[in-house]
Amino acid sequence: MDDVLPNHSPYIPRIMKRVTVLIGEPMQFTDTLREFRIARKSAMETRKHITDMIQERFKELKSETRLLHSKWR
Repeated sequence: MDDVLPNHSPYIPRIMKRVTVLIGEPMQFTDTLREFRIARKSAMETRKHITDMIQERFKELKSETRLLHSKWR
């Protein structure tokens, strides 16, 4: 990301840099919510579990994106 937007002043985007954006499939949490309600898990436990699922998917998307980006260099 530093190639596109530097981390130091002046924060001026650099032009003509390649950016790869990957948008994954929508995530469904219906089954997870149902399971946690049946198990009578707290709202905090439920939020934590869903947050962990989202973070794991972000990690997967990051590696997929890096692979795609490297193919186009």
